[in-house]
Amino acid sequence: TLEYIPQTVYYSYVTQQDVKDRADAGDEDAKQYLKDEESFREMVYTYDLAIPDEIEEMLEEYLGERMVLSTSQAKVLVLDFLAYQVKYRDEVENNDGMDLVTFFLSKRRAGHSVHYAAAATMMLRYYGVPARYVEGYYISPEAAAEAAENGGKIYLTEKDAHAWTEYYLDGVGWIPFETTPGYINSAMYALSPNAVDGDEGATSEDISDEGVENGVSEESEKLEQEEELDNPINDWQSIFKWRKIWWAFLLGALLLILILTVAIRRLRLRRVIKTFADSDLPLALTNAFSYAVTIMSRRVKGLDPSFLRQKEAETAEAFACGDTYGACLTLNERTLYSSAEVTEEDRDQMVEFARSVKREYRKSRNPFQRIYDRLVLCIY
Repeated sequence: TLEYIPQTVYYSYVTQQDVKDRADAGDEDAKQYLKDEESFREMVYTYDLAIPDEIEEMLEEYLGERMVLSTSQAKVLVLDFLAYQVKYRDEVENNDGMDLVTFFLSKRRAGHSVHYAAAATMMLRYYGVPARYVEGYYISPEAAAEAAENGGKIYLTEKDAHAWTEYYLDGVGWIPFETTPGYINSAMYALSPNAVDGDEGATSEDISDEGVENGVSEESEKLEQEEELDNPINDWQSIFKWRKIWWAFLLGALLLILILTVAIRRLRLRRVIKTFADSDLPLALTNAFSYAVTIMSRRVKGLDPSFLRQKEAETAEAFACGDTYGACLTLNERTLYSSAEVTEEDRDQMVEFARSVKREYRKSRNPFQRIYDRLVLCIY
């Protein structure tokens, strides 16, 4: 018999804040709960932050210096890395005794849910978030709907086996975190670099097996070939003997990278804005709201996408168009967490709200700030 509580991830954060507020207000039950939970939390932080030395060294190379982040910050960085640095593939060759995470991230750069979940667990720990690897079964919404029509039975096979990550939310417990392409929820509160196509991470269409032959991708073959070549930097140093020429080359390369980075970020922004007119009304609505929140967070200090309700009044006061913010926030929550139908009027209302926020914020910026917003932040 299967039971579940809808919207558990969202309400876990709400519950965490609620318990803290009640304890701060003197609620004895809340204080006792947090005291009881503290012992388990100590065990979690003792065992579920451990990382093998070789994996920690590898992650430092890929992710930079180890630091402690909030769960929201860590999840965004993990999703970004996995969406752009590795590929999804159902079948992966044997790792030949190599550590699974090392094999996935540094050798083949391709894998399935087991690889994604194992890597995400280590990466969350690297950012100071206690995490654990979990295996079980995935029941799709389609399978659940079919079961509802056929007497409530769902037949699971090994094809339904799945792996995911769970992180520990202080005061609440273990929260599921999905990173495997094709299984990730298609909605986020806040816009992040990997949400440009309306997804928390890449979809199975984004990460295809294009160019795969005999189980090995072209990218993997290219990586192996490059490992066999001499370091090209040595050749360049022999050509550019004069320091001024070398610095000119380096600065030119940095400038080119900067231009390409700006071009890519602006392309992503255009893709986001293009979805506002998408025939998928829920996607258009939630993307428009995420875009508005991204801009509003530039003016409202500490605006956390996980706790928009807590700063509702402050956010509404920060913008002249804020009188419609409460209604838009409710509309966005209804779209994300209910099966209510989204109409074109709903979508148009949210898109107009996002445009009003952008216009008002842009008018408040001086010419130099607008250049920064366009070329560095790429928010309009």
